[in-house]
Amino acid sequence: VKLNANLADTHYYPMAGELQFNASAGEVSGGVFTAPQEPGSVTITASYGGISAQQQVQVVSEPDSAAITKNGASLSYLNLTPGESVQLGLSALYRHRPIEAWASDFTWQLTPEVGTIDENGVLTAGLTSASGYLTAYRGGCSVTIPVAVKAESPFVDTAGHWASGHMTNLYYQGILTGEVMDGKLYARPDRGVTRAEFAVLLCRYLGLEPAQYADTATPFADIDQVDAWARDSVRAMYVLGIVNGSTVNGQLVFDPQGTLTRSQAVTMLGRMLALNDENGEPVLPEIPDGGSQFIGLTPFPDGSQEPSEEEPVELGDLAQFLDVDEVPPYAVEHFKTLVAMGVIGGDNGRLDPNGTMTRAAICKVLDTLP
Repeated sequence: VKLNANLADTHYYPMAGELQFNASAGEVSGGVFTAPQEPGSVTITASYGGISAQQQVQVVSEPDSAAITKNGASLSYLNLTPGESVQLGLSALYRHRPIEAWASDFTWQLTPEVGTIDENGVLTAGLTSASGYLTAYRGGCSVTIPVAVKAESPFVDTAGHWASGHMTNLYYQGILTGEVMDGKLYARPDRGVTRAEFAVLLCRYLGLEPAQYADTATPFADIDQVDAWARDSVRAMYVLGIVNGSTVNGQLVFDPQGTLTRSQAVTMLGRMLALNDENGEPVLPEIPDGGSQFIGLTPFPDGSQEPSEEEPVELGDLAQFLDVDEVPPYAVEHFKTLVAMGVIGGDNGRLDPNGTMTRAAICKVLDTLP
């Protein structure tokens, strides 16, 4: 607590002078009193020359009651938008009288799905819709309020769509940005996702900085045809071995505007998951130096052209799907992985491996990956 004292003459006119403070317990430094760890009465003395004044301060181990506050107002509940950060405080009573209480005097607990809160009462909401409880306690005194993170869809074309929630979640996570037209934001949920769009989505999902890969060489003959907003993401995906291109007329190309099939998309997702360590965290290779030499990856078609030779594969859990025989051999293991994870479940008993991977479908996958 900041201490203040004033000097006055015998006629009560203010006088200048440097006051000294000391306390019978606790500590005083720079005019700030820090209470002792043990409760009790503390005498604080302000002195100047041969004169002094005292103030009694009662130190309590815990208040009788408390309330969580925002901007000084007590809260009975708290609603937040995804990613929002707020400073919370506390008001407290002891024997029906207000006492000084700071956020750091209490221990805070927040339902993990809702977000995080630090020791100073700064709460940062999560990036998806969630609800839970916030509790602040000290000793036997505690206060709890409900907290909700409400993610309103920013897109004008997803109302009633089965993937609206997934696309909204990815928007607030900064993975899906949508398209602006006539001042409105569109998600285009049922449009096929292009290879360039997919590279950008995966870059954002992995938290990469595409600009760091700007000087990385790739073997793609059409790299200069990739739009600038996606070019460095394509380079990053190549470095990670997630996209390797396909051969057309004797040249290895990326085909940025090509629409992904579900098999191609699942294969790339499987390669991305293969980067994870035992804790599920991605282990990313170092960014290679720029130059004319390509990094040490063997070009392998990522689906637009099937491998010429394949070892027999076990279908495993995929045998439950009616069109399992249509799954290209290169995609079987990746389908098995994502089906086992519960990320890919099929539709009406079919995987539709050669169908188009829509923007809605890929958002559902990215949003549900553990």
